Amino acid sequence: MSSLTLIFGCILFYSSIKVFEKILTFGFHIGYEFLVYSVFSIALVSSGFLENRAGYVFLFIFLAIVALFRFVKLKLQYGLGILAIILLTNGLLTFVVLQKMEIFSAYHLFKSQLQFTEVDLSGWKLEEETKILSNQSIPFEIKIPEGMYFHNPEDLGLKDKTGIGQIAGIISASDHDPNSYPLIRIFFFPAYVDVPETLIKDEVWKYIQLLENQGEIEEINEIQPNRGWEFDSRIPSNAFWTFYDIIRPRYAKTGFYFIQLSNGNKLLIHLIENLEKGSFHETKIQSLLDTLQSRL
Repeated sequence: MSSLTLIFGCILFYSSIKVFEKILTFGFHIGYEFLVYSVFSIALVSSGFLENRAGYVFLFIFLAIVALFRFVKLKLQYGLGILAIILLTNGLLTFVVLQKMEIFSAYHLFKSQLQFTEVDLSGWKLEEETKILSNQSIPFEIKIPEGMYFHNPEDLGLKDKTGIGQIAGIISASDHDPNSYPLIRIFFFPAYVDVPETLIKDEVWKYIQLLENQGEIEEINEIQPNRGWEFDSRIPSNAFWTFYDIIRPRYAKTGFYFIQLSNGNKLLIHLIENLEKGSFHETKIQSLLDTLQSRL
């Protein structure tokens, strides 16, 4: 995968140099300028650069200066500005491709840990009045609190599905962003698959490391497991870590519960939430857990 990223970066850099040479040759050329700005816009959006408010400020000041050079026709200064845009575009696109390939590799690596025939888990039913979400294929049900939303597995991206087991869905704090926390990711394991509890912890830890390697989180620390929540009269296997979220600047917590339903099927409840002072879970997460039950 690193070789493919290197090849992509070389091709992108070579193409950029050729475009820059054309701009130096022709001076102010609307066609090549439009190409540079178009690719630059794609790089900004795909990399998430604009999700940071500081990114907006930097971009506004930088482009204002470049536009001034263009307006007063300072060819050398404008050319240097275009070169800076090209170099930034190269860096952002290479970073995006590297991330995508890393996620692709991680997704298939997680899948290879436990191989079984996946079932159709898209048949979710939500009772609008009671907010009870159920799936007969598992089967289980859970009540969705006010301000949280369910995301069907068929609507999720590759990164959202990355993890051990078959993704059954995500419940998050946004109706359009499955990664807006508090959230829980639900993974399914059929009864006939033997799933060691130690493997679950190892694989969740690998997912946390993936987020760290991608520059999304840091300062990861394992904390004591939760002994205060029971499912089916027993405390399920669980583990938790605190971390600092770089993308959404705050301290937060992630972890999992591994539960077995009455029919032998198993669920991995992977959650991410804000740190809640005075209680182990956020109110919405605790509400979700308290309403989760087998449905036979």
